[in-house]
Amino acid sequence: MTRRNGAAPPEFDQPGLFPSREQHLVLLAALGQGSAARLAYEQWLATVDLERDFDREVFRLLPLLYDNLRRLGHQDALTGRLKGTYRLAWAGNHRLFEETRPVLDRFLAAGLRVMVLKGAPLALSYYGNPAVRPMADVDFAVPSGQVEAAAAILADLGYVPWLDLDADARRFRHAVGFRAPGRKELDLHWHILLDFCDDGADEVFWQTAQPFRFLDHEILAPDATRMLLLTIIHGLRWNEEPPVRWIPDAVMILRSAHAQLDWDWVVAFATGRSITYRLRLGLAYLAETFSAEVPPVVLSRLSEVRPTWRERLELRTLMKPVRYESAVGPLLYALSEFPRLPGTGTPLRAVGAFTHFLRFHWGLSGRREIPGRILQGIRRRSGRAVARAAGVRG
Repeated sequence: MTRRNGAAPPEFDQPGLFPSREQHLVLLAALGQGSAARLAYEQWLATVDLERDFDREVFRLLPLLYDNLRRLGHQDALTGRLKGTYRLAWAGNHRLFEETRPVLDRFLAAGLRVMVLKGAPLALSYYGNPAVRPMADVDFAVPSGQVEAAAAILADLGYVPWLDLDADARRFRHAVGFRAPGRKELDLHWHILLDFCDDGADEVFWQTAQPFRFLDHEILAPDATRMLLLTIIHGLRWNEEPPVRWIPDAVMILRSAHAQLDWDWVVAFATGRSITYRLRLGLAYLAETFSAEVPPVVLSRLSEVRPTWRERLELRTLMKPVRYESAVGPLLYALSEFPRLPGTGTPLRAVGAFTHFLRFHWGLSGRREIPGRILQGIRRRSGRAVARAAGVRG
């Protein structure tokens, strides 16, 4: 449980990975019940400057905070502003959904198999209220063999990808964002998760997907078990501005669909895919901080699995800050973005695949350019270090 002073338990006091103190208090107020939620809200009000802009992640939580305080019958001088964020999110999400209607109509008319991920099914199926879960885009997934057809439809509708959908992008990325005039945005996935860019992992999600009614169409969405895993693994990675929305998303799944969760599958998949540490850390955080119903035996089984070499490597990149300005910073950053590709189960094969990924990630024409790019970066960073040292001495 959370301490009475509002501080996070020590295991989760990791800036950039878990919420800041302000975010932590807002989450407790938005997800808590009774006096505990009110106490967290009062502690937040006592520390926040209401005359300044809110932290971006905090701002995204305000509609949920308003909804929880409303149900608790709480009102104060800030209630009107919170209600404004609630209305803004309601209008924004409905506008977003309607803007994507032509896309979904065309996808289905072309015979594409469509799954919607993340925000839309979370808001409608687990929160039960699109006003409390703001989102900037809709995430559609199609099987990898249909991505070219989907991209062609998007192009015909005026959408432009942020990244060329060439063979490299399809191998090393899981999705790409598209934008159309009028600030319309959506993400097109050909893999479900960045961590697993392979059809084998995707097939698990497609086989277990459930019917989902969206924009007057029957399409698919991940079932509760797969949605929970997707939410935690997608969200729990280091970022200077940690994306804390995964926390209320996961809490809502655990609260509304607890009886539907297949915990044996969760443990087996995490073990087979070497994500036991990240998953256990996320689940333990939800259980200890928000009293989420995570069976203790699940946490115990996950903690007993010895991390593989790949997972230990990821714990040094995905879960910790990377100093990009250091000599090895660009390599570590690339490692944090490097997906688990099929056929890279051994360190030697992974190194070979990583050099191909570096070429793609750095926009090089061939792998032979990699050593020169590394040396160039080292010289540039060494020069900056020398200049800073000279400035200090001067």
